[in-house]
Amino acid sequence: MNSQVIQLPPNIIINEIKLNNSRYIGVKYPFNSLYFKLPAGLFFIKKESQLFFNSNQDDRGFSTCHKNRFFCLFKRAFLSYYKSFRLNGIGLKVKYDSILNTLELKLGFSHIIKLALPKHILKVAVSKNTVSFVSYDLIGLGNFLIRIKKLKIINAYKGSGISYRKEKIVLKKIKKK
Repeated sequence: MNSQVIQLPPNIIINEIKLNNSRYIGVKYPFNSLYFKLPAGLFFIKKESQLFFNSNQDDRGFSTCHKNRFFCLFKRAFLSYYKSFRLNGIGLKVKYDSILNTLELKLGFSHIIKLALPKHILKVAVSKNTVSFVSYDLIGLGNFLIRIKKLKIINAYKGSGISYRKEKIVLKKIKKK
């Protein structure tokens, strides 16, 4: 018997589903569900926060290539993604309200902008002028950051506004008379 262990993140439900002589593993997140077809000869056991996969070595239909491909796909579902943005300029501030799960942005307008965080964002870290997010959904996280970035577009001459943390800002030269 060969076995492999995968550490599970919290708030995830794992089920085995049988459909038309095929076996699937269902992974239910708080915001999404994924299904993976189990190769023949592979079965799993869930204990607390670990998932144990076992395979019969005698089963010739289950090759190591199929096994590695399945584990790469399955582990990718549990990755968490990290992105952050930076506030450049005087008077630009951000505050995170953990009770309401909102961001309060002060961007130099006459009002404060309040944004509700999507459900897929797990952690928020706010420092002096950067805000970092951790999420299981890369596309949803990217879309949310684009929404924030569009609130205060970078000034091409001064460089003030909202940008990604590692984004390089190219400033235009000021014409002098």
